Amino acid sequence: LEANVKLAKELISALDNNCKGVLAEDEIAARKRAIQNKCAAFEEMIKAQKEILGGFYELDISSYSELKDTIAKVERFRSLFVDTRDGQEVSDIALQLEHILNDIDSWKDDCNQFGSEQLHLILGNNIVNHLSFLTPILEENEIDPFCDLEKVYKNIANQYVNIARARSKTWVSGRQMQYQICVDSQNIEEVERFITELDNLPKYLDDADRELITKIRVQAQALFKVLFQKKKQEQINEWKKKFLLIADRVNILEQYEAQRLLKEISTPPDYFDSDDLRDLKNIKDALVARIDSISLDEIVSRIELLSLDQQSKLFNLLAEKIREVTM
Repeated sequence: LEANVKLAKELISALDNNCKGVLAEDEIAARKRAIQNKCAAFEEMIKAQKEILGGFYELDISSYSELKDTIAKVERFRSLFVDTRDGQEVSDIALQLEHILNDIDSWKDDCNQFGSEQLHLILGNNIVNHLSFLTPILEENEIDPFCDLEKVYKNIANQYVNIARARSKTWVSGRQMQYQICVDSQNIEEVERFITELDNLPKYLDDADRELITKIRVQAQALFKVLFQKKKQEQINEWKKKFLLIADRVNILEQYEAQRLLKEISTPPDYFDSDDLRDLKNIKDALVARIDSISLDEIVSRIELLSLDQQSKLFNLLAEKIREVTM
């Protein structure tokens, strides 16, 4: 474009200096107007490109996507300024943008790992280190910063900090809803899984959100305790039911059934407390008495089968044993 403008001006000068007397005045004027119109169009195009270049110095890059878009725009216009006075200037801007992009790309691991408070401190230190590295390079190559480079770094750092803060709050919000589901469902297995999940919190949670999760965990543990006691009581009641149902017919139980029930009532599940068995004591005693009664009846029946002489000897033996015990 600049070459065409130069050529147009040379042609106009040639028309003024060399064509008088050769071409009619009207023809010279017409040709000059045509060339001047072309020249004006070229100059307008140059002005537009200059304005685009000047726009790079007025950029307010506030996000990573804007940084990428600016780099792409600079690369597109770099070819327009090849072999021009502004070509190096465009290349210098591209150099600075690439440095910034590479530095910010190195933040990725920190941004994925830490909460917003800690990330703010880390990125602040990173920015100081990046500028202390980039500034001498620009000075050595006599390149002026095309904008407030520190502001670009800080803008994008703020974007990442805000993203980290939102990520933390989103995670906590999800657990708040999950806790409410546990409260509504009263499902002890779901509550237990929820508490286990809260034992391993993400590192990227903010301090305030971490405190909130701690409170939710305490509430979930209290809910689990209530549900555990409820489930335990249901199991206790179910286990005791069979004994309570036979309480009024212990005296008619067969020996084998009474012995089976006595063995079972004497070995309750491990989760039973002594208080849980208090209302079964009378039933247990009744089972023991029933078994003893059945055994005594059998003994009497066998004695009746003995001869009178054998019965007399047995009576005397028992009488002697009783005297020894009572003396």
